Amino acid sequence: MAMLDLMADIRRAGARRKPGKVLSVRCDSSTESELEIEVENLAGETLATVTTARHDTAKTLTQAIEKAIGFQALRSDGSEVNLKLTLPDGSVLDLETEISLEEIFDVAATPGQ
Repeated sequence: MAMLDLMADIRRAGARRKPGKVLSVRCDSSTESELEIEVENLAGETLATVTTARHDTAKTLTQAIEKAIGFQALRSDGSEVNLKLTLPDGSVLDLETEISLEEIFDVAATPGQ
């Protein structure tokens, strides 16, 4: 278990050193089984709206966003860029967390958010 934590810490440290593209995410609406997440750039322009299962994790959300906006982590010069997602409270979403999106966005169990 300690080795897994160490590896996760090493990945996070490496990711923090990479240049990043920062996007803001918020839960726009919800149903009994899904969340609709709106993705905006720092200028407030909506880039995409993705639908995910309530139980999905940050990693799943990131993959859906990358696909929706055509994000490429590897640049033509061989360098890498990180996608960094900020929550409505200004905090940066930890992409390694196993917490469900339902908990991250603090969505009530009842649909119709």
